[in-house]
Amino acid sequence: MSLPVNQVIVGECTEVMKAWPENSVDCIVTDPPYGIGFMGKSWDKALPPKEAFQQMIRVLKPGALAFVMSSPRQDVLWRMLAMLEGVGFQLKTSAIFWLYKTGFPKAMDVSLAIDRKVIREEFKAENSRYPTKDELKELVKEKRKVIGKKANIHSWKAPDNTGRLIHFSFSSEPLACVCGGLGSSRSPSR
Repeated sequence: MSLPVNQVIVGECTEVMKAWPENSVDCIVTDPPYGIGFMGKSWDKALPPKEAFQQMIRVLKPGALAFVMSSPRQDVLWRMLAMLEGVGFQLKTSAIFWLYKTGFPKAMDVSLAIDRKVIREEFKAENSRYPTKDELKELVKEKRKVIGKKANIHSWKAPDNTGRLIHFSFSSEPLACVCGGLGSSRSPSR
């Protein structure tokens, strides 16, 4: 059987790979469901069946690579690695991690949290008390430098109908600058 080249094959992977000969694939790159029910999505409630990984190892040539994406969340990563090892994959190489700065809207801005902590401590040292919420808000505005503005994508629906701008800023604190853009919430692709 000749394997398809440069075409997308739509189908259940376990069924499609059954038709492929053993030791015929040079590399597999896959991003299967992680089994965490991400954002309530039904497609992500369970790991792929063990048979999918058994078919992968069957069709891969000896020494070929499989790049299998997984969440770095410990329980999810452990289940994925145990499944891979259980069907015969050798887990001798180091993992490749894709790290990027992101966060969901509910995430805490790490850079801003560092700034707030530093500002509170500096304020307490000078005033023998912590700043009020309003004082802290003003002190943060003073400390962070605005580097750009962008119209709110929902500006026509802004509560005050002002079409206000979102200000992008950065800190003068070295650690806060390094953490700029990082959020405390984790997505499954990290």
